[in-house]
Amino acid sequence: MSEMPSLARLALRVMRVGAVGAAALVGLVIGIEAAKRWAAGGFGAVGRADVTFFAVLAALLIAALYLARSITRELRKPGS
Repeated sequence: MSEMPSLARLALRVMRVGAVGAAALVGLVIGIEAAKRWAAGGFGAVGRADVTFFAVLAALLIAALYLARSITRELRKPGS
């Protein structure tokens, strides 16, 4: 197989950094929101909307980490 062009490798590296950065930002938001809920009276006062928001954030975190993992695997393939 042909080797991946250097511009494509650069683009994939930038995308990987962006995906990891997005995952870190989502993790930070989850931490801030959890701290706010804890300070406001514990997690017993968490409503349905809060649980849904945390579920959406968790899904975004998983998707960003999966994307970063996929890009890393593509970069490590032999011949690329």
